[in-house]
Amino acid sequence: MSSNPLTPDARAVERLPYAFAKRHGVISARQLEAGFELWVRPGVRAGVLAEVQRALGGPLALRELAGDAFEAALASRRAAIIELRIDPEIITTRTTLSALRRQAETAKA
Repeated sequence: MSSNPLTPDARAVERLPYAFAKRHGVISARQLEAGFELWVRPGVRAGVLAEVQRALGGPLALRELAGDAFEAALASRRAAIIELRIDPEIITTRTTLSALRRQAETAKA
C-alpha cells in the first residue's frame, strides 16, 4: 500500500478499468481496512458510486479532487516503465542473425 496520500496504490487502481475511471470520474486509489478510498471528480453521480461499491464489494471513502488534480491522478495511474531485454541475436521467433548469415554465406558459395 502506498504511504503517500497523493499516490494511488497500484493494486487498488487495477480494480477499476481505466476507461471506466476516465468516463465516470472515479479512481480506486487504495484499499482500506474496511473498503476502498475513491478519488472522484466533482459532480460524480450517485449511480456510479453505487456501481463501484457493488463491483468492489465494500464501503467507500470518497476524496473529491479538483478537475486538474483528478486528470493528473488519472494520467499517473497509466504511467509505467517497462524494461524489455531482448537477445540481439534473435531476429524473429523463427530465426536468428547467425542463421541468416549462414544462409547468406551458403548462397554466395
